[in-house]
Amino acid sequence: MLFRSDEDAVYQAHHTADQQAHDQGENDRADRRMQRLAVRQMGQHDLSLGANLILSSVVGAIVLSHLTNSKTLHASVGAIILTLVVCLLVGGVVGLVNGVLITYFRINSLIATLGMLGICTGLAYVLAHGSDITGVATNIQSGFGLNTVLDIPYPALLAIVILLALWAVLRYTRYGTRTLAIGSNRTSAERAGLRVRAHLISLTVLGGVLAGLAGFIDISRFDTTNTSGHTLDALAALTAAVVGGTALQGGQATMFGTLWGAVLAYVILGGLVVIGVSSFYQEIATGFVLWVAVAVDSARYRRRE
Repeated sequence: MLFRSDEDAVYQAHHTADQQAHDQGENDRADRRMQRLAVRQMGQHDLSLGANLILSSVVGAIVLSHLTNSKTLHASVGAIILTLVVCLLVGGVVGLVNGVLITYFRINSLIATLGMLGICTGLAYVLAHGSDITGVATNIQSGFGLNTVLDIPYPALLAIVILLALWAVLRYTRYGTRTLAIGSNRTSAERAGLRVRAHLISLTVLGGVLAGLAGFIDISRFDTTNTSGHTLDALAALTAAVVGGTALQGGQATMFGTLWGAVLAYVILGGLVVIGVSSFYQEIATGFVLWVAVAVDSARYRRRE
């Protein structure tokens, strides 16, 4: 569902640009090629998701450990909620910094988030003194992380709720429409009057907040941090998105496709575990799947051109 005001504005910007190109003739063909290049560069990629998760979980675990009864290893509901808020704040701040670097300092998203990956990982190790923080609060694990409803874990139910909410936002709201418009053609979106910088920052903050939430879930499931267990999270997330039909160049995304991509990746890795393949080969398989998915996505993009 598109809101007519946004659709008409973006269409008008496209029409104006095409009319100017037609009037200018041969000399403007170079500009068209540059516009296509700009569209390819519009896809924003966050390589710091796993490191953001680690840092959020470490900071949250530190807060929770200070609020946990050392004898019973139980924390109050208020302490657990505060830990959740801290994890979300840390993740959001990391996303905000990424967004500012990408939009205002014009740093390529791969470089900006790669640098953030190193910073977050280093900070997590410094704060945790090089080791995992264990035994923070047993009731966070029994009350949420391992608790179930109809044999479905609470974290899985939460993930389903978030998936449905993001699908509804992407499909039925102006925010979702503008997100796809900016990803499709940033120049046209700016001509249509969209606040592109602010919107991109809001997206990076949203991604950071979700990484912080994943950090909290990590603590609740294992009752410990896992500073060395999320090194390939960015690779897994990118693979799931591309396999699910999200265009690397931007302008096309599907939430349920991404879910299918994530499930497919885990089915492949699970199958490798069942037949006794080493974890090192599992990482190779994940990288190979990403290669194939990107090649298919690139071929599909060239056909659309």
